[in-house]
Amino acid sequence: MHQSSHYHSAIAMRKLLISCLLFFGGFISIHSQVYTGAAYYPEHTDKEQVEKDAHLMEEAHFNIARMGDFAWHSMEPKDGVFTLEWLDHAIRTLSQRGIQSLLCTPTAAIPKWMHDAHPDIMIMGADGQRKPYGRRRHACLNNEDYRQYCTRITRTLAERYKDNKSVIGFQIDNELATEEPYCYCPECLKKFQLWLKKKYQTIETLNKAWGTVFWSETLDNFEQVWLPRRMDNPGIYQDYQRFYSDVALEFFRIQRDVVKAVAPGMTVTTNIGGSGFVTTMNLYELADECDVLSFDNYPVNVTLEYLYGNDIGHPFDPAMTSFAMQIIRGGKSRPIWVPEAQIGRTALTQKEIVKEGYPRLWNHVYPTFFLMRLSVASVVFVSGA
Repeated sequence: MHQSSHYHSAIAMRKLLISCLLFFGGFISIHSQVYTGAAYYPEHTDKEQVEKDAHLMEEAHFNIARMGDFAWHSMEPKDGVFTLEWLDHAIRTLSQRGIQSLLCTPTAAIPKWMHDAHPDIMIMGADGQRKPYGRRRHACLNNEDYRQYCTRITRTLAERYKDNKSVIGFQIDNELATEEPYCYCPECLKKFQLWLKKKYQTIETLNKAWGTVFWSETLDNFEQVWLPRRMDNPGIYQDYQRFYSDVALEFFRIQRDVVKAVAPGMTVTTNIGGSGFVTTMNLYELADECDVLSFDNYPVNVTLEYLYGNDIGHPFDPAMTSFAMQIIRGGKSRPIWVPEAQIGRTALTQKEIVKEGYPRLWNHVYPTFFLMRLSVASVVFVSGA
């Protein structure tokens, strides 16, 4: 009987590790608490399974679970109708096992009802076409309807959990300014023109800075400014990148300020994507806005080389992981968080399988998993440990 019990326990733990497939993350809190845990999605399952998962996490000595990052429809299935009982249950069940919660605002993936009511929420490409519904990170950060919806769901979550001792903080959105964030809609053009006017004051100063005399691009006023595409005048393209970095930072601040207004003592962060190699946002300015810096680390798939044009996963190089961490560590003089970390193959272009022993090695560097439980469908279904 003892051998049988040990066998079944080993099988349960193996299933747990298999289900923790992408992120192996962890972090040290600003109070020196070491956290190890999983990115968990209780909206994917039922209450009975949540209770089983909490037991498995306890056996694995987890003490943190990150939840809510893509759960907007589960939180708000209809405009203004909030259903958070499932999240209440998950937080309570985990807490009973000694596991605390890091909650996320779900604003990186909008529900279909929002798109149907406001199709102009979607990012407009350089070709003038709105992005179709069906992915994440496809809403324009400057769209006022989108910002209002984000503010409302953030306030709803903050007010509900402000006094919950099991909630250690909020992660704002998910991997801001990644996945081709640039928008070419009329609202972005208008705000870009205003941003330039504030920076340069006069059109003559702008023309000189951009060298517009070349290719006969000299402008007579700020209203003539266009939104640049790749390979356009590098001066305007660089300013557009800086502008959109400011837009992303403003988007973060809007939600952060909502949380802080309701719960001033709540820790607020956001997870930097791209294994720390995000070139679309000023990470040092972000550091000034966060209570703690966080980044998602995928050493085998997302590397500097990959983000700069390679179309296949780059073989793991320990130096790249070290480089990423040094970038993030340089932003703030306190411990960093790793809400997501790779322990298996990702759903992107990765061809390399994570070799045996690597996740254990990385665990000595940064201890949170993604996912706690294997997805049965959708984008990350192809991911595996």
